[in-house]
Amino acid sequence: MRRARECNGVPAVWGPVSITGLNFIEPVWRPMIYDLRAMAPVVWTAPPGADTAWLPGEVRTATAVAVRRLKPRAPAIAAEVSRLSPRK
Repeated sequence: MRRARECNGVPAVWGPVSITGLNFIEPVWRPMIYDLRAMAPVVWTAPPGADTAWLPGEVRTATAVAVRRLKPRAPAIAAEVSRLSPRK
């Protein structure tokens, strides 16, 4: 598997990378996220109590989340983060 640092097109293709709603990222994925940070901004919006100490950089904590249906009788749901606070 190619490492993220070998992919020269990441900033042009992906732009800023946003990780939202995960409270834990498996250690196997962490080197890839470190490499991505060298090429594109990575922001993690995590729920309260998430294990974010390992990621240097911008981590936000979602303090309130609303879950609603997109349309009546639709199988999909949407989660909206109403308040964000930076990691202290």
